[in-house]
Amino acid sequence: MLFQLIVYIIIANGVFDILCATSILKLTDIPMLNELRLSMFSAKQTPALERILAYYVFANGLVRVFGGMNLYQMSVARIVAGSYFAEALFIYNESYNHGSIVKSKGQMAIGLSLVLGALSLYNLLV
Repeated sequence: MLFQLIVYIIIANGVFDILCATSILKLTDIPMLNELRLSMFSAKQTPALERILAYYVFANGLVRVFGGMNLYQMSVARIVAGSYFAEALFIYNESYNHGSIVKSKGQMAIGLSLVLGALSLYNLLV
């Protein structure tokens, strides 16, 4: 039962990532999501960098949606967890080494990524 809840959370997070990416790319207009990811950055980004971020977020979303559907497989769980741990590492690097992300928003994103990464590995650890 708990594992199934984790699967739904991972898939929902993937769908959220895809919706955020399509909002950044202006393919959808969801006011709440339009600036959510971009507001993490301390400076305004160029349109090209915004699109690159959107493609990265979209790719992560696909990994999480399709990976979540097969999270019971050891290799898939590791890939999904790796996407979260890499995201945490990238946000840490931008927050603390480059100062391009607002620290409070970065800390929240890092914490959430680490928790979701650990949850992705739940079935392997139990």
